[in-house]
Amino acid sequence: MEELSTKEYNKLYKKYFKEIFNKPMKDFGYKKKGTGRFCKINKIGLFEYIGFFRYYHELRIEYAIIPIYSYIMKNSIGNGSETEFVDLDGEEKMEKGMKSILEEIENKIIPWFKKYEDLDVFFEEIVGNDKLYIGAEIYRYLFRAATFAKFKKYSKIQENIDKVREEYNKLPDEEKAYDFYNVILKEVDELEEKLKEGEESLEKHIKKVEYKSLLAWKMEKLLKK
Repeated sequence: MEELSTKEYNKLYKKYFKEIFNKPMKDFGYKKKGTGRFCKINKIGLFEYIGFFRYYHELRIEYAIIPIYSYIMKNSIGNGSETEFVDLDGEEKMEKGMKSILEEIENKIIPWFKKYEDLDVFFEEIVGNDKLYIGAEIYRYLFRAATFAKFKKYSKIQENIDKVREEYNKLPDEEKAYDFYNVILKEVDELEEKLKEGEESLEKHIKKVEYKSLLAWKMEKLLKK
């Protein structure tokens, strides 16, 4: 079989991607962003993300529940996973490979997301997972503080705000000056302020952060019914 030119390959890729993925992903409830990212807000208000990554003639996907209720973590995929690359070298492999990825989405990834529509399971297996953000524990406690705020677990918020500050204080002095650490402190300071103001203030704050994150994603349409 004659080797495809780059232009021919890209044309076929777009054709099969559209034919194989667009309708099923829509049926699963996801909205498309750009050429290969799909997002939805599930029934308990969590932001689900599935992204396709092509490397030459190979394709894989990554997926995660992204905590958009923390603006700093609005792109974090630390509590998700990724698939193996699939070979798409040639038209036959392309169609077969994309269909195998769709099967994996349907049989593995969608059930993974469905599992965490149970809030108790989400808190036990994701929020309470000490293996998340290993080596960057400050993000683990930020994630927990923001998640407890999102789901109105008020008694758990302050202790995780305090742990964020403890992790910051462990940093070498030169690292404490890094902008992103100071942005983290600013976020937990604001979260603490809203917590002290009361439940209504905190709830409004979380909704504001979520909307700001969706604007950054250009996915504010997810809020439309």
